[in-house]
Amino acid sequence: MAFAMMFDVPGGTQQQYDQSAALLRQRGVTLPVAGQLLHLVGPSEGGWRTIDVWESQEAADRFFQEHLAAIFAEIGMTTDVQPQVFPIHALYK
Repeated sequence: MAFAMMFDVPGGTQQQYDQSAALLRQRGVTLPVAGQLLHLVGPSEGGWRTIDVWESQEAADRFFQEHLAAIFAEIGMTTDVQPQVFPIHALYK
């Protein structure tokens, strides 16, 4: 079942997002990655917000473990943010 994850990163910036996206591209990773159905990102009150829709929890976990954790550590972005997670009843493209 598809599900959505919403992350609010207090103090997160567009510069950090752009830097992480550039590092992904340099490492041969293009978005959307396998299992990622939708990726939205933009400013939030006091930080940066990302909303992703995934085919499965396993796909989301794999992307984070194989790619994002190391990149976030490299650019000094926190990984200690608990996402809001909810199942997707309907998704229209």
